[in-house]
Amino acid sequence: MTLFTTSLLKPNLLALSLATVFITACGASDKKNSSPEKALEGVWLKPGYGEIWQFDQQGLQIYQYNQYGCLKTDTHKNGTLKDLKTLAQVSGEQLVIANRITSSLTFEKQPTLPTPCHEANLLSTNDALVTFDYVWHAFNDYYAFFSERNIDWQAQYDQYRPLVSATTSDQDLAEILRAMIEPFGDSHVWLSDSKTFGVDASPAKGLTKEIARVMEQEEMEDPEPVLAYFRHQIEQQTLNQLPSAKMSQYEESEAVRWATLPGNIGYLRVDNLSDFYDTDSEPASIDQTLSYFDAQMDYLGVVMDTMMADLAQTDAMVIDLRFNEGGFDQAGQVIASYFNDQERLFAYKFVDNRSQLGEKTALIINVAKGVPYMQPVYVIIGGTTVSAGEVMTLAFDALPHATLIGEPTNGALSDILQFNLPNGWQVGLSNERYTDLQGQSIENVGVMPDVNMPVYSRQDFNYNANTPIDYVLRTLNVTPNNSVNNVELTEKVTELFAQTGIPGMSAAVIQDNRIIWQQGLGVNNIETQQAMTANTPVNVGSISKAVLAVGIMQQVEQGNVALSDSLMSANLPFSVQNPQDLDTPITLQHLMTHTSGIIDNLGYLCSYYIYDSSLSLYGTYGLADCPLDVSTDPATFYQQYFTPGEKYHMDNVFVTGDDSGAGKQHVYSNVAAGLAGFMVEQRLNINLAQSMKDTVFTPLGMNDTAWLHTELNPENQKATQYTFIDDELFEVPEFSYPTFYDGDLNTSAQDLARFLIAITQGGELDGKRVLSEQSVKTMLSSQTSANVLDFDTQGLFWFWQGPFVGHTGGDPGTQAVMHYNPYTQSGYVMLLTGEDNSLADGKRNATIGHITQLLYRAGLAHQ
Repeated sequence: MTLFTTSLLKPNLLALSLATVFITACGASDKKNSSPEKALEGVWLKPGYGEIWQFDQQGLQIYQYNQYGCLKTDTHKNGTLKDLKTLAQVSGEQLVIANRITSSLTFEKQPTLPTPCHEANLLSTNDALVTFDYVWHAFNDYYAFFSERNIDWQAQYDQYRPLVSATTSDQDLAEILRAMIEPFGDSHVWLSDSKTFGVDASPAKGLTKEIARVMEQEEMEDPEPVLAYFRHQIEQQTLNQLPSAKMSQYEESEAVRWATLPGNIGYLRVDNLSDFYDTDSEPASIDQTLSYFDAQMDYLGVVMDTMMADLAQTDAMVIDLRFNEGGFDQAGQVIASYFNDQERLFAYKFVDNRSQLGEKTALIINVAKGVPYMQPVYVIIGGTTVSAGEVMTLAFDALPHATLIGEPTNGALSDILQFNLPNGWQVGLSNERYTDLQGQSIENVGVMPDVNMPVYSRQDFNYNANTPIDYVLRTLNVTPNNSVNNVELTEKVTELFAQTGIPGMSAAVIQDNRIIWQQGLGVNNIETQQAMTANTPVNVGSISKAVLAVGIMQQVEQGNVALSDSLMSANLPFSVQNPQDLDTPITLQHLMTHTSGIIDNLGYLCSYYIYDSSLSLYGTYGLADCPLDVSTDPATFYQQYFTPGEKYHMDNVFVTGDDSGAGKQHVYSNVAAGLAGFMVEQRLNINLAQSMKDTVFTPLGMNDTAWLHTELNPENQKATQYTFIDDELFEVPEFSYPTFYDGDLNTSAQDLARFLIAITQGGELDGKRVLSEQSVKTMLSSQTSANVLDFDTQGLFWFWQGPFVGHTGGDPGTQAVMHYNPYTQSGYVMLLTGEDNSLADGKRNATIGHITQLLYRAGLAHQ
């Protein structure tokens, strides 16, 4: 028994012997064999697959063959071949077996069995050298995508072959082969002994990418808990969208489930294309296997008929394939046929490797047997949509009323060609090419969505969101089930805010580039009891960086500075040199993407100073061992921070290790952010804060915004900040820091919402443009090649978490969020005048998270 099937099936199927799998392909044919049984006798080669069938009077022998050698994999006596001999179609020198699972199997008659396949020459040994060479030649002869996947296969041989000897252990051989195949990034390339180990070359795409990032962040080794978490969360977000809070299925089948979303919108989720019903035991004979595959496809028909009976009268349908693991190609085509009113050619498939360039097989969607569903269809896809799921995606892409939304699919469409190895292991590879109707190969790149958006986002979980479904509902002008209107929002947020004990809060909700709700709750000062409003200025911490980015990009637009400018070019009155990498200059772009190599140490924390006295905030209150007198002048502070032996050079100020140079590692740095603002000021000899007042705040009508709190309108005082120590609330004295631009901005919820709208509109608000659309695009797009764990995309200070762009902020006495989802055109800002993260246990965060959830969902409710 094999772990996976070979060239017939996609992964995750019932384990069947190689011969059985091939024979089952003929189970659905209604044709009768027009050739005499004698015509089957002889040797048949499946070109491009390394498979040889030999029929003789005793029965059938199946071989696998490459230029290195040959293995016999299966033997069947004549008494077990009745169905095969009935269904096989022989025409001259060609044998064709049609089937209901994938495309037809075609064999060519050979004059004789190749010499390596003679009994005396067959490979069967535990010799590691033989196994290695057999694996290498199997790929060399039959793998289709060396070029697309940038694999120099000869170089791999030259690198790894010298590591193998006849005495190499199984464990060491497995590790050598793993290292050799991992670079493929192909979900259909794998190695297994069917018992103790299995490795594959799956790329970091879709859910796999998210899981890998969580595991690296949390230093986890087992992916299963993370996978279970993601599946549960996305499942729950989907259920939250359903008025019934549950999905339907046929009997016990979980491969296909369905429900009705608000607005009479159908929802169909297809997670695999093979296991439509469970069987208690594996087929034990060819006849049972034939019946099994026929029954699976027949069962799918019943499932789909039942689903269509429930959803036929819906006004549109969402088909969710983002978790589709593959299965039978033709199962996806059958499902697509329920949505098709005429026969459609949608793709081509053919063998394409060094041993054979085969003829193209046309892939067709048949016409629906009943009334086709012709309402709008939205198909959700992503990097975990793989194999037959991608073929199904291609089929839907051919339907004029279907729109693909999400991320590119996995890019692994070929049926898996499995080879048994001389030592009893198995290896799988891709030997077939699928193309669209224009001849473009789908392998590696995947099927492209019509509307690109993240579909596996952890940030969605925080907002009780399922962005692709929310997008469809917004497109159809339908209010999601789990959203709140303005009246409900005010009531629920007021209730939750009271539970936090924080003195003041202000927030604004954005939808379709308008503020649709804004509110102040509590007071801006406990002593004066002055009411908090949406116009009350609040310190917003690190959201300052996102605002700073606009001021810097204005200077870039004008040609005054460039992102590629180095710190050395700014004529700073101090030196910033990484002793571990003296050759790579630190640029403005490095500073703005947290990839400069500069890190925050205790010296940064000690630079927080009480505004009225210039004494260390943390030192004064005994929270850190800091010098009491703070160097408040930025130039002095930076000089003392970067110079060994100086006042604030308290520990490493640069990342250490192999990836310590500029541009090599992403480490969030407040010092680097402040240095970016200081660098621009020094290079241009300007006051950037004053410049931004003239070029950003005033044009956008941000009348309650200023970098210096002393420059705020005296009739609209800044809110006092508070922090919790244990459960006791303490007032935080007004403070600042010499890095200034990394977090000292003061603004109101209304002003910040207007600023966010301007950026989401490409740099313009109410006819006033503060940035060009191209500058905004640059600022919000990925600006580093370094590995970013904390965010999905690091722009210029701005960052993306899944479909949400913006920034967050936090400091003693303040907590702020600014998030926007361009796919749903919904966003919000929230400013709090207190927090319990600095000196307490953060237990209020769950309640605050619920508030942010309501703020975001309120935008979706607005029509």
